[in-house]
Amino acid sequence: MKIGILTFHAAINYGAVLQAYALVTYLKQLGHEPEIIDYRPTPVLAGEFAPRYKIFGLHPADFINRTKQRHFRHFRTKYMPETASVYRTVEELVNAPEYDAYICGSDQIWNPVLINGKIDPVYFLSFVGRSKRKIAYAASSGGKEFEEQDLGRVGTLLKEIDCISVREKSLVDPVAALSGKNIVQVLDPTLLPVDYSALITKRPDEYILLYPLQTAPSIYEKAVLLAKRTGLPILNLGTKVNPRKHPGRLMNGSPQDFISLFHGARYVVTNSFHGTVFSTIFNRPFLSCGLEGAFSVRNVRMIDYLGALDLTDFFYDASVRLPLNILEQIDSIQWNEVNRRKAILQKSSVKFIKDSLG
Repeated sequence: MKIGILTFHAAINYGAVLQAYALVTYLKQLGHEPEIIDYRPTPVLAGEFAPRYKIFGLHPADFINRTKQRHFRHFRTKYMPETASVYRTVEELVNAPEYDAYICGSDQIWNPVLINGKIDPVYFLSFVGRSKRKIAYAASSGGKEFEEQDLGRVGTLLKEIDCISVREKSLVDPVAALSGKNIVQVLDPTLLPVDYSALITKRPDEYILLYPLQTAPSIYEKAVLLAKRTGLPILNLGTKVNPRKHPGRLMNGSPQDFISLFHGARYVVTNSFHGTVFSTIFNRPFLSCGLEGAFSVRNVRMIDYLGALDLTDFFYDASVRLPLNILEQIDSIQWNEVNRRKAILQKSSVKFIKDSLG
């Protein structure tokens, strides 16, 4: 079956590109022919970035972003089939190839904050004819509720989708009420039965991996504390370059490097949902730290996921200090039990995909 996928595939974001990779890979494993519809409605979702200094030249972080941009393009070219044309508006999608079925998701495709502050009907497959199968897989609003003025429109769009699943538990009831359909909570595509070994380069050294989606003193303090107690170096998978403010050795890598760094880490400190996910995929002792300020609404993604695995004890809000026995706690995670729970969740996600495609 030929399947067209709409998601955030081109953003320079490890989680975004890897969830797209995982969904494509899993659908191929099932014998389908998936293709990502190369829709890029905003500069950020197109993998572009604005230089910090437009007059005096590039900021050091801009060099990092340029390198990262190159790495991500190479990864997508090698691993992710995309349409020959790029589409930027719903009108342009009239000329897109036709598929037997369409999937929107995963990622925060229903979060208007990330799409010029508005609901984008394309991410509800509004341009697809009624004769085609339409599926939402692990769609997310990033923990943000739909605005009152958008409820009618969102409800109409949802009713046109044949099968709907969402990533966060908190989204199940609102989407069910708006759509009148049975809504299933499923795993992020990165947690589907996908083998990442082809992307991994093994590292001989031991280290603490720091992956800060949001830079904040609280997560840095926790990473530095672990480093002091273990004597291990910090590898910082961020984009900040000032060593006085941002601890550890800066790592600026490709999606393959991201996977390899999580796979080889002795400990992980992160405030990223996908950082938390890959810590559990590779059974790495971790601290999942809460995002702060306006971003704190996104913590629901980590809390929901960790709750399903009975790992909420390893989620720390910014204000929470680490206990003295933190190393003993994270080293004592019962990974056999975590993997058992994960396998149960995986089965229901796989069932949704297979049943939806028929």
